[in-house]
Formats: sequence, structure tokens, C-alpha cells
Amino acid sequence: MEDPKKAPPGGAKACGHPTDAVSKWEGEAGHAPLALAEIRLDQNERLLVPFTTDVVEVQTHYLDYPSLRGYVRCNGSGCLLCRVGRQPERRDLLPVYDVIGGAVGVLPVSPNLRPHGLRPQLTPVLRRLKDNERVLIAVRKPDRGRYRVTPLPLPDGAADGANKIAEFLEQFGAGTIDLSSIYQKLTDEELKAVPEIATALKARGITP
Repeated sequence: MEDPKKAPPGGAKACGHPTDAVSKWEGEAGHAPLALAEIRLDQNERLLVPFTTDVVEVQTHYLDYPSLRGYVRCNGSGCLLCRVGRQPERRDLLPVYDVIGGAVGVLPVSPNLRPHGLRPQLTPVLRRLKDNERVLIAVRKPDRGRYRVTPLPLPDGAADGANKIAEFLEQFGAGTIDLSSIYQKLTDEELKAVPEIATALKARGITP
């Protein structure tokens, strides 16, 4: 019978053997979810390598308040931003490899089907990808609502991010990556703390 005097207090397990910190922490870091950034387009070209045709749909709200500016995720049924009249906007989130940045990022694509929109120009590129072609694109946004997508040859030996893409696909397939994490997700309590939203709620007589 085990001597209770020698048992760890509270039923806790006895301490293990010492472990090398570098090996332990580097091994655990390898399992951490990848940090993703939004691919923001402007007049300068971004060199991108599409590597999947899988997208994730997300509903967002754009806020242009002095105290909070940018996109936040819609909270769905009962969303405070919907209730105060902020219209949701749908985006398809496409993972791509940013050649210059050297990392996988997320390219938001709106439902705009006009010829100069992003979606109709990306569609033939993704068809080529489905046919197992290696694709490189130069993408820029010359002005508001207009995009230019230029397919380019991807030379052998070019920095196509194969290792980073493989790491992303492994985690994405395991369900440990949330593409929508590029946008803030605020709770109702956090939204109510935004002065402009609080004012709109009060003016409309909405009690969350």
C-alpha cells in the first residue's frame, strides 16, 4: 500500500523529469495555429500565389466611427449592428500565398460581378488552378471598386511558398485555422461600449 505521506498533495501528479526548454517550446510552437493577415489591395501590385479553390464565407459590417473604424464580424441573429441599421456585407475569404510577404494571407472577395470586380477576374485563374496549373497573379486596385488581376508565369525555382502552403493546408484541413479571424469579433457588451453604437441604440429605443 502506498504511503500517503509520500503522495503529492491534493492528488496531483508527481513532477516529471527536467526537459530541455528549447526542444519543448519549439515543438509546442509547431502546433500553434498560424497567424493570418488580410491581403489589403491598393494601387501597388501584390504578387500572390493561389493554391486552393476553397473559400469561407463571412458576414461583416464596416464601421467608420471616430472611435472604431474598420470591418468587424456580424454576430448573426440579434446582431446589434444589424439592429441599428448597419448593413452586413458578404465576403468570400480566399487563402493565398503572398510572395513578397513570405506568408499565407487571406484575400477577401466581394460578390461584385462587374467586369472590373475581383471575383470575375479571379474565376478563370482558379479554373486553371483546378486543372493543376501553377499560377502567379499580380493584383492591384487602381481605384475604388476596380481591380486588375494579371496572370504571370511562375518560373521553376521561384519562391512559391510550398513549405508555408503545406503547413497551412495541414492546419486548415485539421480545422485549427479560422480565416474569419482577420476581422475583429466583438461581443454585444463590447459593441455597447462604443459611444456611437450606444447612442444609436438609445435613439432607437433598443435595450440589448
